[in-house]
Amino acid sequence: MKFRNMIWISMCTLLLTACGDKINTLSSLGETDSSRAAMSQQTDPILDFQKKVIPVVEEAIHGQFPKENRLEYFDYYFDNDNLKVVFLVDKEETSEMKSLHQELTERLGDKVVFKKAKHNPEALRDLTDQVSDYVQKLRLTGGYSVFSRS
Repeated sequence: MKFRNMIWISMCTLLLTACGDKINTLSSLGETDSSRAAMSQQTDPILDFQKKVIPVVEEAIHGQFPKENRLEYFDYYFDNDNLKVVFLVDKEETSEMKSLHQELTERLGDKVVFKKAKHNPEALRDLTDQVSDYVQKLRLTGGYSVFSRS
């Protein structure tokens, strides 16, 4: 009988906690409608940066490489620390890459950086299956470890 009562009390406490959690959180933080509005107006510089550059980058890429595999030519990433779009380019001398470089430089200015890729992005992507298979094989044959030699 005591066990049933304990379960019943636990379930009721859980429900009350779940329902009251939001109210307690808001009241303990002293949030009001005006403070919530002020919080929603705060901006995130990374989010603002990406909202501005992503449409420009995608439009330019689709304009120059409508059907082609872009990884044959380049890959890109967002450097959120410096608020820049970084392009790692393998085939710099193609007309498509020159046009993409010019368009993005004109539209984004110093928010875009082009660097020479050390390896072809498409070749690196193609290696992912081989690496995954190799790691899986190591795991199945007794594991693997990482160590440093001092």
